[in-house]
Amino acid sequence: MHWIIRYGLGVVAFGLWVSVGMAAGDKALAEKTCTTCHNLKRVQAKFGQDRAAWEALVDRMLAKAGAPKLSGVERQAIIEWWAAQKP
Repeated sequence: MHWIIRYGLGVVAFGLWVSVGMAAGDKALAEKTCTTCHNLKRVQAKFGQDRAAWEALVDRMLAKAGAPKLSGVERQAIIEWWAAQKP
C-alpha cells in the first residue's frame, strides 16, 4: 500500500513537471515559429483572442509560402499557448 502512495505521488509530480516543461517549451516554440516572419510585438498585439481566432490565424500563416513546417502536435501547442495569453 505504501508503494502505491509513493508511486501515485511520483506520477503526479512527473505530470506537473511535464506540464510546466511543455508550457515553457510551447512558449519557445510559439515565439520561434511566429518570429520567423513577424515581430514579436505584432504577435503579442493579438493577445486576448480566443482559440478559434488563433487557430484561423495560425492556419492562414502556415499556408503561406515559406512558412515554417510544423507537425500537428506543434501546431496545436502553438495555438493553445497563444490562446491562453491575456493582454
